[in-house]
Amino acid sequence: MPQLLSRSLARKINFFIALLMAIFALVVASAVYFDTKNYNTQKKEYNAAIAENIFESNMNMEKSSLLQTLVAVKNNKEYIKAFKEGDRQKLLAVTESFFAELKKKHNITHFYFISPDKKCFLRVHKPEQYGDTINRVTLARAIETQEEFVALEMGKNFFSLRAVTPIFDNGKLLGYMELGREIEHFFGLFKKQTGFDVSLLLDDKYVDKYSRSVGSVLVPEGKKVGGFVILNSSNPKLAETIIKSVALQEMRKNSFEDFKIGSTVYSCYSKDIYDANSETAGRLLISSENTQLHNAAFRQYLFIIITTIVVVGLMAYGIKLGIDKEILEPLEKIRNGVINFFDFMRGEAKSINYIEPMSNNEIGSIANTLNESMEETMRILEKNKKNEAYLLQRSRVVALGEMISNIAHHWRQPLNIVSVAAQDMRFAKKDGELTDEYFENAVAKIVETAKGLSETLNKFSHFYKQPKNKEYFCVEDELRRSLDFFKEVNFDFDVQIEFAPQTKHTIKNYKSELYQAVLNILKNSKEAIIKHGIKGGKITVSAVPEMSGGVKISITDNGGGVDAKELERIFDPYYTTKYKTNDVGLGLYLSKMMVEKNMGGILRAQNDEEGLRIEIELPSMSDSEV
Repeated sequence: MPQLLSRSLARKINFFIALLMAIFALVVASAVYFDTKNYNTQKKEYNAAIAENIFESNMNMEKSSLLQTLVAVKNNKEYIKAFKEGDRQKLLAVTESFFAELKKKHNITHFYFISPDKKCFLRVHKPEQYGDTINRVTLARAIETQEEFVALEMGKNFFSLRAVTPIFDNGKLLGYMELGREIEHFFGLFKKQTGFDVSLLLDDKYVDKYSRSVGSVLVPEGKKVGGFVILNSSNPKLAETIIKSVALQEMRKNSFEDFKIGSTVYSCYSKDIYDANSETAGRLLISSENTQLHNAAFRQYLFIIITTIVVVGLMAYGIKLGIDKEILEPLEKIRNGVINFFDFMRGEAKSINYIEPMSNNEIGSIANTLNESMEETMRILEKNKKNEAYLLQRSRVVALGEMISNIAHHWRQPLNIVSVAAQDMRFAKKDGELTDEYFENAVAKIVETAKGLSETLNKFSHFYKQPKNKEYFCVEDELRRSLDFFKEVNFDFDVQIEFAPQTKHTIKNYKSELYQAVLNILKNSKEAIIKHGIKGGKITVSAVPEMSGGVKISITDNGGGVDAKELERIFDPYYTTKYKTNDVGLGLYLSKMMVEKNMGGILRAQNDEEGLRIEIELPSMSDSEV
């Protein structure tokens, strides 16, 4: 049976370690994966931002260049004179050759003179067409502000840059001059500068709306695909392929997204493009073939995940070996040694197998202390089974057995907490809910529970420590330690313990003797409360200084007290008021021996209003006192 229990504990611990390491591996791999992915995304977005800035910069340069050309042309006095005279042929004669030069050197494709009522007075690029009304937004803005205005403007077939300026003569408005420039060359230039393909996609809805607003049917020059017209593009076929394969209307704006088309991966970026009236006319699509980078990133992610799993797996195996060697095996040896000792005490074993020597750590210290206690017990038994040392040791052995049982019972709940926390993380991982915060909270709960178990061991070791030398200690701190340990090993005992010291008192005496004496008294109070069936049990503890430099400790319960005749005998050995119980009647007797014989104090008892009050008066012993 012991081996089965040991294997069960080992399986639970190893399973928990494996689960924790798996979660740790997942978290680390995920963190590195997303960090690397975020880096690659930021890199692509940075490239997109550069491309967008280049696009906007080139567009602004085009606008500025067109506007400067318009201002220069505007100041030509011959043009103003002919325009003022209303002589169309003369105006054409003086502007025709200059327009040819503008077209050759500056890519100017349109040259207008427009009357104040928006009628076309002269199209230098098409002199046979005049007299119609111009309804473009760029002209309307120039009329509204009476200043130069330049913007992208939708024509009948395509987008083009339009710059319009009013013409005045001695403060009188003669009309307006307009220059236009096509932007087809702009896309090839952008491709050379950035390596990205760029396309201007006109929205079908915008075409219909614009047609209604200007009163004429627009026929954009480009292929219609997926609700867009590919108006201008450095790579029309690629733009068509992307539009057919990707729901461009649903694609996020102003961010790079990767799309796999066949075996090729493309990075695509889109943003709205606006007309001169600041209305959304369509999309600007920037794209690049990104297969090599995508495959390299995938290999990088795979390498990170595999490496993390291998490293964490090795860590988990190393931790398992360490726990087996440093915790489970030593605990199993201690357990077997203690069981064997109690079997011997009950006569069920022929000899004592002491606990094997262990490493010099906390568990090894407990093992050494237990060995020393068992050896001391055997020496006392062999010398005199009826002397005081025998009674004291027997009490400690009985208390040891009781406490081991209580601790074992007490540990079930923390171990359940650890098991539930691990199971919760497992299900959270399965359901995709394992966030960093969730993971950190679960681990914190497990660590806190493990710390509590460790503190229980420390308190147990402190309880069993043999008094060796007098030492200075704070009485209130030692009382608090006794109360805390009593609560832990009697966690199922529903009682209110009051202890609220206002000051602290330091004395020199045997600290561990006081610790054990107080625990015996608390146990007696507990049994009195249980015996009388008191609901709302209460134990009150206090400590006040004495004029002599010592301290008086009072422990009072509401357990009903004892009869006057029994009160005189409660400190006698083997005397107990508990009928038909396993109590051996040594607790208060040993407490009195510890306080009065070992510590030089006084221990007395008296009935209080609701129960029994036990008082301990302790002096501060000098180095020469024993």
